[in-house]
Amino acid sequence: MDIHLNEEQLANLIGRYDEDNSGELDVEEWCQLAVDAFSKGGGGRADIGASMQLYAKKMPIADIKKAKGYPDPPTRVTATADEHGAAVWWTPPPERPGCKAPTGYIVRRWRKDGDHWDPKGETEFLHDTRCSQRIEDLKMHDKYRFTVITLNNVGRSEESKESNAVMCDEPLPSGWAQYYDAGNEQHYYVNAKTSQRTWLRPDTDPYYVDTELFLEFTPAEMGKFKELYHELDYDQSGAVNEEELKSILPRIGEMLSIRDVEWLFFKCDEDDSGELDYEEFVKMLLRLKKERMQIIGCCTKMAHWRKRKWDYCCRPRIGKKKVKSLQNATGKKMGAWSKHIHPVVGKAYYYNSTTGATKWQMPDEVKFFISDDLSNILMERFAPADIVEFEEKFAQMDLDGSGAIDREELRVILTAMGERITDARLDSLIREVDTDGSGEIDFDEF
Repeated sequence: MDIHLNEEQLANLIGRYDEDNSGELDVEEWCQLAVDAFSKGGGGRADIGASMQLYAKKMPIADIKKAKGYPDPPTRVTATADEHGAAVWWTPPPERPGCKAPTGYIVRRWRKDGDHWDPKGETEFLHDTRCSQRIEDLKMHDKYRFTVITLNNVGRSEESKESNAVMCDEPLPSGWAQYYDAGNEQHYYVNAKTSQRTWLRPDTDPYYVDTELFLEFTPAEMGKFKELYHELDYDQSGAVNEEELKSILPRIGEMLSIRDVEWLFFKCDEDDSGELDYEEFVKMLLRLKKERMQIIGCCTKMAHWRKRKWDYCCRPRIGKKKVKSLQNATGKKMGAWSKHIHPVVGKAYYYNSTTGATKWQMPDEVKFFISDDLSNILMERFAPADIVEFEEKFAQMDLDGSGAIDREELRVILTAMGERITDARLDSLIREVDTDGSGEIDFDEF
């Protein structure tokens, strides 16, 4: 075979295929070189020589692989985890001339050990071109990242960039969600309903209470209860006995007889331990609050009812027909965005056909969309700062970030404001402003 390579070209060629860095090509490495040369050259000696001359040039390995038809890695990898494992999904590589379609993928997992990430194996999906997979057998409470490699008939791609970090853990209490702070490389927890944030799992906090119980009081009241409980627990046992309770009730305005205190303690000690933990203590305060509300005089209740009725009848409003005429079709509201359900996670996400961006939360331009006509009317009556304040208040009330205030969110908000509302009244409030009949309150209806 009449092929001429100088020493530098020969060294470059050997370096490309010398995977074990031994300085020479073994049988397997030489076969790979020959296969690549023949597949590129087409079988003729001159073409094979030209092919080997090409491989001997000082080209980046990535460029050489592209020239030979190797695939590109996925452009973006995302992951989420639960107590059973992780769901990993990715954006497939864009099509490229001369590159064959993917025939499968390899998902590699990396686990954080100390301050670095170590490889912990890979899972092959050789004849599966789906862009989402479940990864099992992950250790609980350890942090993981994932990379993905594309496969086609020529070979495998480079590794993709790492996914976000996830951690397998038991299900969180109702209302709580887990997020990852990339700067601190640590997970944190957020409760959208109560606006609580913590670096530790909420149910490991000795002062943790259920979300619905928390919403029965204001944040200031809950802070005061925490201080009282800590002060009341004289022996720092993490629980309050009957004698400690008797000493603190007068300080919060509850003048009860010894017999009443004993009965209250008996009713609130749910686990019959002879002590009240923090959640039982807060439930006791809620019981006192509700009983106090029940003994309000009939005249006072009637006066409050009349005032609410008068405020309701005198409220400013725009007619239903007027609002409906000012709303636009859903297609115009969505613009370039479209809503999809993720096949693995089972959760809705949004895709922008113009920019290619994806979001879990509804984009602001969709969430706060109002028609030009409605915008003109609002600008006649309010300043731009007022409109921004409306958006902020709507976002605060939209607890799950869905872009609409549903029945349960409205109930939570009214309960937190101290309103005791019936199901019938709740449905009536929604029907009054729900002009499109969706059962929820959108921003333009708001």
